[in-house]
Amino acid sequence: MNQKSIPDYFVYGEEVRVLEPGFMHVELVSARNFQHRGHVAAHKHPDMAQITYWFKGSGTYHIEDQSWIFSAPALSFTPSHVVHGFDVTNAADAIVLSIATDAFDEIIEFGAHAIHSAFFIVQNEPQAQWTTLNWVMQALLHEYQTQNVDTPSALAHLAGFALINAIRLRNSQAVGGGPSSPSPLAQRLRSEINTAFRENWPVEHYIKKLGTTYHLLEKACLHNFGISIKAAIVQRRLLEAKRLLKFSIRSSEDIAFELGFKDPTYFNRDFKKQTGLAPGQWRKRALNNPPER
Repeated sequence: MNQKSIPDYFVYGEEVRVLEPGFMHVELVSARNFQHRGHVAAHKHPDMAQITYWFKGSGTYHIEDQSWIFSAPALSFTPSHVVHGFDVTNAADAIVLSIATDAFDEIIEFGAHAIHSAFFIVQNEPQAQWTTLNWVMQALLHEYQTQNVDTPSALAHLAGFALINAIRLRNSQAVGGGPSSPSPLAQRLRSEINTAFRENWPVEHYIKKLGTTYHLLEKACLHNFGISIKAAIVQRRLLEAKRLLKFSIRSSEDIAFELGFKDPTYFNRDFKKQTGLAPGQWRKRALNNPPER
C-alpha cells in the first residue's frame, strides 16, 4: 500500500465526517467500483461498525492481520477502528450496512445479541440463517434506497434483525457458542488501552484512570479476555505493529517510535519475543503467505 498510515474513512474513499445521531448507511460494494475496481485498500472507520454480506462472487477479505479466501455467501463484521479491506473479482458484490456507534450501542441495548469483536465467516453448509440473512440484508438495501418517511425506524429494526442473524451465524461456527459481551469494567479498560497504548503507561495508570483496584481490574481482564492487564497492553501494541507492517510501507524504526519505543532495538526484541520473527521477517511472510480459508 503506497502510503504511510492506515486511513480513516466515512464510507470508503470519503473523508471522515461528524455523524448524525442514529446514522445508518446501506449500499452495494459495486456502487463504488469506479473508485476501487475490486481492490479496497486497508482502512478503518472511527465511528461506525459495518456488516458486509457477500451474496455474489469471490475474493480475499482482510481483517487486521488475518485474511480469508472466500466464495459467496460470506459475512464480515467490523467494529469501529478495526482495519479491513478486500480484493474481489469483477463479478463479486456485497451489501454493506454501516451503523454509527451510538445507533449500534442502542440496538445492542434494546434486544440484539452482543457483538463486539470482528469476524469473517463463510457458508460451510446449507443453513436457514443464511436465507434469513439474505432476506434482511436485501430488505435493508431496498428500504434505504426507497427513503420513506418511516425509513429510519424501519432501518433500526432491520439492522437489529441483521445483527441477531450475524451473531447466530458466527456462533454456529464457533466452538462453545462464541464469546459473550465483556463486562463494563473490561470494556472500559479496552477502550482506555485503545486510546493510550502508544503512551507506554504502566498498569497503575489504568487503575487510577478507571477508579478501581488492581485486584478488580486484573480479575475483569482475566475473566473477559483471558490475559493480564499488562498482556492486554502488549497485545494491543503488537496488533498496531502488525497493522502498520502489513498495511503500510513505513520502516520498522518509524513504527517503533510511533508505538512509544525510544529505541527501535527494544521494539525488534519485543516483537520477535511475541511472534518468533523480526518485524521485517514478519512483514515478508504476511505479504507473501497465502490467506486462510
